[in-house]
Amino acid sequence: MENVRAMDDRGQLMLLAAFMVGFSLVVVTLMLNSILYSGNVAFESSTDPMRYDIQNIRDLGASELRYAYRSGNLTGSYVQNLSRGMNTLFGTHGVSIQLVNGTTFRPNLTQNGMPAGVANWTVVENVTTMTNFTLNLDYDRLASSDADAFEVQSVNSSNASSVFWKMKVYYVNPTLYVNITTQTSSIVNSSLSFPFFPFDLIQNRYGPSPGNYFAFNFTNAVSGKNYTIKFINGNKASGYYAFNLSGNYTYNRQFQLARDTMMNVTFDVFTSRARINLTVPVSIPW
Repeated sequence: MENVRAMDDRGQLMLLAAFMVGFSLVVVTLMLNSILYSGNVAFESSTDPMRYDIQNIRDLGASELRYAYRSGNLTGSYVQNLSRGMNTLFGTHGVSIQLVNGTTFRPNLTQNGMPAGVANWTVVENVTTMTNFTLNLDYDRLASSDADAFEVQSVNSSNASSVFWKMKVYYVNPTLYVNITTQTSSIVNSSLSFPFFPFDLIQNRYGPSPGNYFAFNFTNAVSGKNYTIKFINGNKASGYYAFNLSGNYTYNRQFQLARDTMMNVTFDVFTSRARINLTVPVSIPW
């Protein structure tokens, strides 16, 4: 009987020991997780200011370069002065900046101007009148079929499924084809004579000035309407001075949007902790 009681006591001690070991493992795990979480929070909070500085430097530099281009002042001396000004602005954060405008290259008609950018995007919303709308594309870089052709759409600003006007452009050597659809009519596979670009959708002309007449029918299709301009398959179209749009939003507010070229801009950023060399493609002038 005593042997049985002794075995029971030993069993209870073993269970208690196992329970204590398990409890200790849980406590240690929780402590380690707490230490790791605290470390991560401290690291993230210490790097946040630098991350925001880089974002602000990039955005400010791109904005100023675009303004200089539009003003005709994008020169080496302007870039040097901009670098000095940004050093003064961000110097209180322990940041030193060297800004270099680099090579220019052909833009695509994607959202950010790069070949891999968002291909289907909204260019401008809530337009009431358009005073200028030109496209200048590299015809031999266009898609070769209607199925994946570059497309411009004018849609109802309050109902995107209602399309007032759309145009598809594609090239099958040696012919450039244009398909235009409005709410009342359509032009299918109309071929244009060389030289094809630029398109002037407001003046209904194409080719170098004074250009040839072609009924794009854009103005009639959107007259009196509130509309949004979209580019579809923008990765299928490219060209210097690719697009230029100007007009009025609702409430008679003016806008101008253009993409002449792309520029690689390098930001060389120094801090006490790191050096970051960042090259950013910037759409010029907007």
